[in-house]
Amino acid sequence: WPASRAGGSVWESSPPSRTAPCKFARTPSAGAHGTRYALGTTVRANWVLSRLSARNILGAMKRLGLIAATAVLALSLAGCAPTPVGTPITMSSEDLQGKTVELPLNSLLNITTGDLAVDSYTAEIADPSIAEFVQGRTDGSATFNPGIKPLKAGTTEVTLTNEQGGIQAVTFTVNVTG
Repeated sequence: WPASRAGGSVWESSPPSRTAPCKFARTPSAGAHGTRYALGTTVRANWVLSRLSARNILGAMKRLGLIAATAVLALSLAGCAPTPVGTPITMSSEDLQGKTVELPLNSLLNITTGDLAVDSYTAEIADPSIAEFVQGRTDGSATFNPGIKPLKAGTTEVTLTNEQGGIQAVTFTVNVTG
């Protein structure tokens, strides 16, 4: 911003907008470097700030906002890496009696129930830190069998019972492998 001779006037290539607050009257006169305006310091500062906020600051904020949004998305997705899921092991409730089932940590024991209702089964797990029972259910037209979900490597006993009394208690061992 080259200052002109006296009185704080400024040579500009374009004048401030008409809506800029102005303490002093504008007195344009032709000059070698454009139109000269007799502007007070307040008007010059407001004009500079309005130019910065309109073009530079807003554009920079948009770029920073896009960068920040991209960073947040990348960080949030990094913590959501999918755990590989193995093929479920399917066995009928009748075939489990006295068996030892090798169950990988990333799998599931799917227990078929035959003619008995899927939601009528419950299980007692000797060490619930190793595996948990997943209740069977019917959801609209979909039917979900009961199952055993591994939680950590180890061995535990499972006793499967049916509340309708259609079977005797089924006891089996689950060996969860890492």
